[in-house]
Amino acid sequence: MFTYHTKFDIDIRTAIKSKALQDSLIRAILWNIEGADEVWTVSRGAGENLESIGYRGKWRVMDNGVDFARGHASMEKQNEISRLHNLTDHAPVFLFTGRLRWYKGIRIILEGLAKAKARGAKFHMLFVGDGSDRGEIEELTHKLGLTDQCVFVGSIQDRELLRAYYSRADLFLFPSTFDTNGIVVREAAACGLGAVLVKGSCAAEGITDGQNGILIGENADSLCAAVLFACSHPNEVRQVGLHAEREIYLSWEDSVLRARARYAELLEERKANPPEKRHDAFPFLSDIVEGAGRLQRWHRLLNAKLK
Repeated sequence: MFTYHTKFDIDIRTAIKSKALQDSLIRAILWNIEGADEVWTVSRGAGENLESIGYRGKWRVMDNGVDFARGHASMEKQNEISRLHNLTDHAPVFLFTGRLRWYKGIRIILEGLAKAKARGAKFHMLFVGDGSDRGEIEELTHKLGLTDQCVFVGSIQDRELLRAYYSRADLFLFPSTFDTNGIVVREAAACGLGAVLVKGSCAAEGITDGQNGILIGENADSLCAAVLFACSHPNEVRQVGLHAEREIYLSWEDSVLRARARYAELLEERKANPPEKRHDAFPFLSDIVEGAGRLQRWHRLLNAKLK
């Protein structure tokens, strides 16, 4: 079995500058995938991305679930977040969770918030997570005059504390076209938190605009409009979150049960129709990609120091 859950080609082209090495690693990934008996993707868009890098086999969408149960964190936990970040006024709280990488749509968030602030919007923005672009992201935050509105919380490993952040927020901002599923969108939905998503993105699959999410174009003006709407229509935004909780939430238990049922079907199919000889897939490909990228970064650092 092979689960395709991230756009490996983008990660490879971001981490590695050599075109020849990029192409070789992508071919190695395809060889690995083609050695599987069945390929699962976490969204329709993920399957289409897999085809775009050369895969010609069949694939099946198997949705991710989340380990949060439906419902908010306690008011005590939410009040703890308010005290920690001085969220004492009635301004809406916007949230992003995930790796702090530009390809997550963070520039759109910051530039959209700056436009909303220029039009008089009052808000708080919490970034939960860490990543290699954090320094540059904080620099742009300062340059855009958003330092007082934005808080960079850092990575949170405590799941109940993370639930409290989702529960305390009013709207989840996730204009990423990189993510193949956006499991954080379903984590937000578990806590009754609606999301702003780019129309046509993988993360927006299953979302009806204005019903269980807010769909925007992949630009700052569109995000600004969503933020201004949230600031002036809190009840409507709250309803979007409640619909998300009812309509797009999927528990980890239900996701696993679906996978287990498919495993049983595959075993029966194999008994009835033994498969043709296939080449062996090889493990740890992600380690190879990460290691190659790390080697290039070390090489650049060494050259910079020698200069």
